Amino acid sequence: MRTLSIFIVFLLSINLFGLQMERLQKTEEKFLELINQKHQAGSKEDITRKNEIKKELDSLIHYDTFSKNTLVGKDSKTGKTYWESITSEQQKEFRSLFKELIQEAWIKELKSFNSDKDKTLKKGEEGNITYKNEKTKGNLSMVYTIVKTKDEISNVDFRFTGNYITDFIIDDLSVTKRYRKSFTKHIQQKGFESLLEKMRTKLKELRDEK
Repeated sequence: MRTLSIFIVFLLSINLFGLQMERLQKTEEKFLELINQKHQAGSKEDITRKNEIKKELDSLIHYDTFSKNTLVGKDSKTGKTYWESITSEQQKEFRSLFKELIQEAWIKELKSFNSDKDKTLKKGEEGNITYKNEKTKGNLSMVYTIVKTKDEISNVDFRFTGNYITDFIIDDLSVTKRYRKSFTKHIQQKGFESLLEKMRTKLKELRDEK
């Protein structure tokens, strides 16, 4: 949840210098608009907003790369990566579950914010980002920032492949590597099908929360 909260702060406070600036500024404006809407849970308007949130996230995150890179650990039985060792059907379901879990976790944060009917979010209100520098090599870019919130200060670096975020690093810890460590441990102990079942259960819990 801490990772997601920092990611949301990024979306709400971004003023990125470089090739990504105009696109991400428009994304920021859209999220501010969506967050400030007050709708009853489950209403037609609420469902429309959720779809808009997912659309905006889809334009920012490359889920396929993000999810695939969490399964590059080696399977001792096959000598291949876990991604290469599973079937195409399992790959498809894993990508879908990973994407939906990120989306639903973001929507959960929105529900928490939206419970305060009198609160309106203004640009930069939830935190402050200091941009140190941006480095680009070929199709890859790294944006180095310092994120300040009410409770903490963190170094948050965003890895772009083309126009999409494929990883972000919080205080020198890659989110992709964090997932990879957790997924690898679960697969080694209980198998890949058990991991899929755990993800299905978590997704259902998020969707059922009111």
